[in-house]
Amino acid sequence: MIGLLWGVTWAIAGSLTRWVVGVTTDLPLPLLFGGLGFLSGVAFSSALVLASRRGWLKALSLPRFAVAGALVGLMIGVLFVRGVDYRAVEVLAIPAGFVVASAASAAATLALARRAAPLALADDEASLLLEDPPI
Repeated sequence: MIGLLWGVTWAIAGSLTRWVVGVTTDLPLPLLFGGLGFLSGVAFSSALVLASRRGWLKALSLPRFAVAGALVGLMIGVLFVRGVDYRAVEVLAIPAGFVVASAASAAATLALARRAAPLALADDEASLLLEDPPI
């Protein structure tokens, strides 16, 4: 689910990057951004699961989480334009699109995770109520 959220968010950012800057590539930017966003979302949600198991989820602030997501997007963007021959505006615009999409996706991921945590707890409590009491 989180990978899909990231993929859609990144595809929108790819569309905006293509529309605003006019970058032309062999592979459409929304498709490229969406695929990379999906993979990044899966990796980021895996890290989120590890953080929630250690109890760090409550301690994470939304701005700090968005900055962490932005750094992930910056790294992916820099790696993407590293070996490509683009104009200067494109070299700046593509990583910027990754940064914005990644920060927005990270913030949305944390908000969804915080919202889902009480629901999971409620499900666990409900299952305890349905079990037979020990004798």
